[in-house]
Amino acid sequence: MKASTCMSILIAVYTLLIDVVRIGFGDALEREAIAVHHDQLQNLQVECEEVRAYDIDPAVAAKEPLNFRQVQLELKRTEASTLTFQFLNGSAYYDRTTAGSTLSYWAAKGLPAIARQTQIISATGRMEELTTQVLANGKKASFGGLRQLSEFSPDVTIDIALGLRLLANRQWLNKDDLGAMEEVPQNDPSIVILHALDGSGHLHEMRFDKRLLYAMVYYRCTGTRGSYVEIMNSDFHRYGNVFIPGRMIRNSNVVDSKGQTRHPLTFTLTVRRVSLNDPNNTAARYVIAWPAHLHLFDARTNDQIEIGPTTRPLSDDDIRQQIAERRIREAMLEALAAQRVHRALDGEPTTRP
Repeated sequence: MKASTCMSILIAVYTLLIDVVRIGFGDALEREAIAVHHDQLQNLQVECEEVRAYDIDPAVAAKEPLNFRQVQLELKRTEASTLTFQFLNGSAYYDRTTAGSTLSYWAAKGLPAIARQTQIISATGRMEELTTQVLANGKKASFGGLRQLSEFSPDVTIDIALGLRLLANRQWLNKDDLGAMEEVPQNDPSIVILHALDGSGHLHEMRFDKRLLYAMVYYRCTGTRGSYVEIMNSDFHRYGNVFIPGRMIRNSNVVDSKGQTRHPLTFTLTVRRVSLNDPNNTAARYVIAWPAHLHLFDARTNDQIEIGPTTRPLSDDDIRQQIAERRIREAMLEALAAQRVHRALDGEPTTRP
């Protein structure tokens, strides 16, 4: 082989190696930039208006069994609410207050409606939930409980739209999760596309815009049967070094009975206020102040918990202490009952405790 030929081959190989290193280094920098953007959202508060539009396939609705007392609902309707979302180092706070127009809709149907619902989820997955419901007679009733998070409500949208987690995922995304995703080559140099396949076979696609300091502009989750949910972000505003969308639209896409793509659910979130790195956004905010005299159900232990005469938060230590004291009282009562039985059998007079 001629020396010139060998030199050409070496140059070609060297150039290829440089390109591989450059591409790999570029990918690493992009992942790092996305992770930095994600880290800047660890202390975040957002207030927005949410409108949910329902467009149910009549053929699907016809298959649902109707109770003879059930009121027929419109297949096309909208519901509005005000949503406050807070996020702090993996803990999340959702507070949704239903708009008066929506409450009036349900009242006209003679049906109860959720007036307000608060959910707080710790970084360890401890979940508190307090719901206030307007009954058909106009009165309000509150109920609540605690459980270990098994799944997020499928309707929760805002944290997915901000890139903090994936649809149906029970954990918050971190740097390692982003690093494990596959980067998809594409022609637009300003967009970075990452793909992730979860254990259920759902394909997640996230698109980040370099011009917006790697804010997520589009998200899609495709199911194993081809139906998918997509979120489109727009109207971005800059807060320090972070861009936050002013509008988030979530569509569900399914094939209806006529073979046409249908959007049975469309959620539109319009942002009213954003706060980043608020020093008052502390761990103390991520507990519910339970109303006085409320009875809660702790699904983690299958125990009923009493709040008592004053409004207060409830820690796991409080719950454990209350359960321990109750079991001590129950054991004492059982022992006293056993004593009365023994005395009765022995013919001795019994006294009440």
